[in-house]
Amino acid sequence: GLGGILFNDVTGPVSRAGLQLAYAYHFKVGDFNKISIGLGGLLYQHVLDKGALTLDQPDDVAVRGGKEKKMTADAVFGVAYTSETFYAGFSVPQLFQSKLNFSDEGGSSGGRLMRHYFLLVGYKIQLAADYFLDPSLLLKAAEHGAPPQLDVNIKFLYKELLWGGVSDRKSVV
Repeated sequence: GLGGILFNDVTGPVSRAGLQLAYAYHFKVGDFNKISIGLGGLLYQHVLDKGALTLDQPDDVAVRGGKEKKMTADAVFGVAYTSETFYAGFSVPQLFQSKLNFSDEGGSSGGRLMRHYFLLVGYKIQLAADYFLDPSLLLKAAEHGAPPQLDVNIKFLYKELLWGGVSDRKSVV
C-alpha cells in the first residue's frame, strides 16, 4: 500500500503543517492472518506565534512578538498482525527525534521531537449475527518525560457499519 497525508494542526500559539508519505507491505500468514509492515517519511513546518502567548511579564525580552518557523523531517515505523478476531500492532513515530529549537541564540537548550512507542492489542467477539464487541488495550510511552499511559477501550459494533464505545486512560506509574 502507498499513501499520503497533508495536515495542518493548530494548538494555541503552536501550529504544525506538513506532508507524510507512507508505504506498507502486507503478507498473508495462513488463510485469515496477515502481517503488515509500514514506513513513513514526514516533512513538518512548526510555527510558534510568540504574539499569541500570554506572559506574566509582558515586556520579557526572551519572548518578543512575531512568528518563528522551523522545518524538520522525521520518520515513523509500524508493524501489525491481524486475524479474524485478534489484532496487535506496534509503532514508533518520530524515529529521528529531530531537533526543534526556537531559541534565537542557537544554543543547545532547544527541544527535540521525542520518540514515542505505541502497543495495541485487541480481540473482536461476535455476540450475535450482526453484533460485535471489540475490547482493546493501547499502551503509550515516550523516551523521556511523560509517564506511560494505558488506554482501556471497548467498542460495540453493529454490522461493521455503526459503532460506539468508551475508553479510560490511566498513567501506568
